[in-house]
Amino acid sequence: MSGVTKKQAELLQVIKEFQELNGYTPTIRELAELTGRTSTPTHSMIENLVKRGRLRKIAGSARSLEIV
Repeated sequence: MSGVTKKQAELLQVIKEFQELNGYTPTIRELAELTGRTSTPTHSMIENLVKRGRLRKIAGSARSLEIV
């Protein structure tokens, strides 16, 4: 994936696979567990992907991620 780091690309892939399997996107806590990170760096990576236009967040929803 161009325009993202290797770790960000991996995070996007985890989100995509989780959504395909479950029909909804993971929470930040679930993403942290799935990637072996804590919530803080996971949240930072998500915010960076939102800024880069690779993810969207839906306000007021725990499962608010949408891959762009």
